[in-house]
Amino acid sequence: MKITQEEIDKLLTESKRSPLVLKGYDLTETNLAGANLIYADLSDSELTGVNLVGANLTGAKLLGAELSEVKLTGVNLVQADLTSAILVGADLMGAILVKAIMNNAKLLGADLTAARITGARLTYANLIHTVLLASDLSFADLNHSELICANLTAANMTGANLENSNLAEAILNESRLASASLYSAKLIKASLLWTDARYATLIEANLSEADLRGVRYNDETKWPDGFDPITAGAIHTEY
Repeated sequence: MKITQEEIDKLLTESKRSPLVLKGYDLTETNLAGANLIYADLSDSELTGVNLVGANLTGAKLLGAELSEVKLTGVNLVQADLTSAILVGADLMGAILVKAIMNNAKLLGADLTAARITGARLTYANLIHTVLLASDLSFADLNHSELICANLTAANMTGANLENSNLAEAILNESRLASASLYSAKLIKASLLWTDARYATLIEANLSEADLRGVRYNDETKWPDGFDPITAGAIHTEY
């Protein structure tokens, strides 16, 4: 159902005391810049071309929403539910996605540079060719996620769950993987130059043709059976 800008403005005025409900609506090309959308229900909505810059979407429901190419720079999405949402090519630079739920979300080619994604759930998410430079993914759950050719340069993935994830040809240079679990992850042809892998688990990970030069590891780092990190160019540290 298509909704006009005038109708949206009226609903925003009336919903100051209760969350806005626009589930399944077509909001194409409308202006929601700076809108208070805390706990709003926008599930299954069409949001293509919507201006959401500066909007507050804390705890909002965006399950299955269409957000491709939408500008969400710096938007507050703390604890928002983006399960199965489509964010192909979306601009999420500097977005706050702390503890957001993004399971099965499609983020192909999205830009999450410097985004805060701490503790978020991204299981089975499509992050192919996604830009995550200097993003904070510490303690995020990326189990079974697709990160093929993703750019994770200088990303913080401390304590993250990357088990069974596909990081083939991904760039993880100078990233932090301390205490992260990459059990059975695919890192084929991935670049991990000068990455911090102390206390990380890489048991059964596929490191074929991965570049591990300068990777820091310690006695607690767990490698695949038979893998020699020294031969691969990694650097052992005492702590």
